[in-house]
Amino acid sequence: MLHRSSSSIALCALWLFSLTACTHVDPPRPVGLDNIAPLPMPSSGNAVRVAEPSKMPISVAPTSDAASPFAVGSSSVSAPPTATDPPQTRDKPASESVLLQRGVTALFDAMAHDDPARAEAFFFPVGAYKQVKDVANPERDWRYRLLAEYNQDIHDSAKELGRGREEAQFVRLEIPERSARWVEPGEEWNKVGYYRVYNAQIVYTLRGREKRVPIKSMISWRGEWYCVHLRAIARGKDSGS
Repeated sequence: MLHRSSSSIALCALWLFSLTACTHVDPPRPVGLDNIAPLPMPSSGNAVRVAEPSKMPISVAPTSDAASPFAVGSSSVSAPPTATDPPQTRDKPASESVLLQRGVTALFDAMAHDDPARAEAFFFPVGAYKQVKDVANPERDWRYRLLAEYNQDIHDSAKELGRGREEAQFVRLEIPERSARWVEPGEEWNKVGYYRVYNAQIVYTLRGREKRVPIKSMISWRGEWYCVHLRAIARGKDSGS
């Protein structure tokens, strides 16, 4: 009787063991985390795709130079600064400025085609001049003295380039930066200071020969160079502008 009972107990234990081994049992959940559901198992059909870096959209903010007024071969000029525009800065112009390179290229293009309108945007802006100059009517002085002289100087330079000038190739602009200096208010009929540099040189080639055209005087406005006298300053009443 005892032997049969022992055999029954062994058979029951073996049955319970096999039942437990074939059944999935989750591990005990940590205490205090009963409200957190288990993470779902990933499936191949819902895999997250990460875009390749080269295919990701890139947003590029426009630079200030993107609105440059200088367009070689075009007389289109953006609106110049006015007396209510941001004031002058003490920033010294850089000779590698893209705006400057476009401006001087436009000036040379104007000489080569005997067309001053192509380079008007490189001339010191009238709005800036109204802030800078301590004269009775700065806009009139700018238009009928300075700009008129600038236009005439371009015509004269075109004559000096001679025949075949439209084939001339602009090479570079050379600026004697060591001689550039800050002009304090009151020195040259000015209410506002500016950097001024004399005798920059436009270098170009024509029929295989390297030649030069001087820019008598450039002054700065908000960290950029502008031409104010292309040739002699004798017709002006002051040395800077």
